[in-house]
Amino acid sequence: MVNDLEQWMHSASRQISTLRFICIGQFIVIIAVTASLWLPNSVQANPRSDVLRVRGLVIEDAQGKPRILLGAPFPSVAGRKRQEEGSAAMLFLSQDGTDRLLVGEGIGAQIAGKVYPREKRAVIGSAYGVTIMDGDGNERGGFGFTALPSGGGRAVVSLDRPVGDAWGAVVDDKTGWAGMVFDYPMPIGEYQPGIEMGVMGERPFLHFKDKSDNSRAEISLAPTGAPSLTVSDEKGKQLADLFRTVR
Repeated sequence: MVNDLEQWMHSASRQISTLRFICIGQFIVIIAVTASLWLPNSVQANPRSDVLRVRGLVIEDAQGKPRILLGAPFPSVAGRKRQEEGSAAMLFLSQDGTDRLLVGEGIGAQIAGKVYPREKRAVIGSAYGVTIMDGDGNERGGFGFTALPSGGGRAVVSLDRPVGDAWGAVVDDKTGWAGMVFDYPMPIGEYQPGIEMGVMGERPFLHFKDKSDNSRAEISLAPTGAPSLTVSDEKGKQLADLFRTVR
């Protein structure tokens, strides 16, 4: 009689354990179904298992701070210092939330702590490329291509001072100019090249300019191949062509 009672108790204990596992499993399934119904449908699986569709992606570091933002536009997060706009791009942030590197569609430039909206900058079209920022988030260089609505556009590689442009290389489909520009250090918002060199159409040239935008010396070749070396006064009036003087 005692043995029968012990066997019954062991059997009941096993059944209770089995029932406990079944209840836990059902509870997990209920939670999963409820979550799938209430959470926003931000990620969708394509019928093909190798395709993932997502509106945005935030990659965080070990401290939970956002470090890489990816999207079209990239997501807005509280940990980023700039909040005014996004674009179709991948943005890398420093640990304190400062913009450091952008790959994709450009955003408005930050210069000396002030942000200049993209609408005022992209006059001829949208620019795509790479933008580098310093430790304060100010734009310091990059390269990209700005497309014209009518076709073609402008390719630019640049390096910037804290207050603005310093050096740039440009290929402009509209003007036919391919060359480089070395700029004077100027106040924010002002721009003045000191040296221009390149090819305009079939004419290669090297310009030296003063801060009033007057060309003071120029070396160039005519389409025929004839050389020219001219010097000008402070008002831009040509004083002499040294090559013609030598001949």
